[in-house]
Amino acid sequence: MISLFGIGCSECVNERPMENLNGFEEDINIEEIKEAFLKLSSAEVESDENISKKGNLRESTIHWKDAVLYPDQNIIRIPFSSKTSHFTFMDDSSAISYDNASIFIISRKNGLYVFEIMTKIPDLVYLRSTQEIPDFSGKLIFEDINGQFLKGFTVSKGKVDGAIVKLSGRASIKGGLIVNWYAGRDHRDLDSKTVPVQTEYFDMKHSDCPYQIDDFYTSIGEYRPANKWRYVFPEVKRSWKILPPSAY
Repeated sequence: MISLFGIGCSECVNERPMENLNGFEEDINIEEIKEAFLKLSSAEVESDENISKKGNLRESTIHWKDAVLYPDQNIIRIPFSSKTSHFTFMDDSSAISYDNASIFIISRKNGLYVFEIMTKIPDLVYLRSTQEIPDFSGKLIFEDINGQFLKGFTVSKGKVDGAIVKLSGRASIKGGLIVNWYAGRDHRDLDSKTVPVQTEYFDMKHSDCPYQIDDFYTSIGEYRPANKWRYVFPEVKRSWKILPPSAY
């Protein structure tokens, strides 16, 4: 399983006003966060085309009780379950589901809540690493709650080394990325005749990043035992334990 974390960027459509603070205090009002999210997710969209077929938070079950706070990074990460499972194949031909590759990220900036989905797609360097806890290498894709692209980065050994831009259609780009998403109860249901429900095309040739990279991004994928985290609801007891993202 791949677990994710990140910090939000500022996009008006993803924000809800609140008290003029950055980050989260120790006393987190998860009900207030849920209310802001529900207002945003219940808002009408111009077209169904603006809602991703591969996965989005509008049509997912969000596990609010499993919320984890990273106070040093000022983010909350929450797992979610999509109504329909979707899979993509990685560079080593193994499959990963959208739910396992993605996490719901909540941050707070300039007195606003920021809601994003962060998806990690590892490359062969990461997949074939023999280290117990390797630095992440691959692609990071950030989307809004509808599953629409916001920004993306290429990461090499835990360090951001470039930007990703989504394309509106197929293009012949050397070093580009094509991601096919397939629907199914299990990736073993898929075969060579299965038609993807959604295909995404990305350009990864941007050495000059068109997005502002926060210092936090430089630590993505690195194992830092000192990173502090805690359950928002410490009384929650599960048969499995959510580990810090760097431990996966």
